[in-house]
Amino acid sequence: MAANLKPSRFYEALVLISQPSNGSLTSASAFTYNDPIDRASGNFNYDHNDVVVGTGAFPQSLNFQRQYSSGRKNQSGPLGKGWTHNFNTTALVNSDGYQGMGEDSALDAVCTLVEMKASLDLLLDSSTLIEKMVTATLGQRWFGDQLINNTVIVTQGLNGEAFVKLPDWDLQPTSRPI
Repeated sequence: MAANLKPSRFYEALVLISQPSNGSLTSASAFTYNDPIDRASGNFNYDHNDVVVGTGAFPQSLNFQRQYSSGRKNQSGPLGKGWTHNFNTTALVNSDGYQGMGEDSALDAVCTLVEMKASLDLLLDSSTLIEKMVTATLGQRWFGDQLINNTVIVTQGLNGEAFVKLPDWDLQPTSRPI
């Protein structure tokens, strides 16, 4: 069936297959194809709606959904090892130097590029060297501070997304799956 579809149609078919039909708050993995085995990781995944209040799809209805992943069978969850639910939402602040230096995007590397250019310009000029050395050192300290607590990982149920803090405190989503 996929061989007869043009690339854009094939992508649309994958999106339709991977979207949950139960109106849940979480999204299905694009690699499961409505199969309980995730083809990317090999994990057995199980979703079950226990309670649905309202009519139709979200936001007209609200559901409580249990979720299990064999990939998390050794991790304690709110419903037991490997188990979670769609209301289990967390936001964790973390540090990731690679993200701060532009692992996924040049926009993530703004701090790195600005500090390197400023230090280079200051240290190439030999007049009043001590003042420029102190200024460059302060700039490098600022840069080091930008690499600490620079990511936020948001999870909901089994799904998650990572964000990188930019110099203006905006958060940029990463391309790395959680």
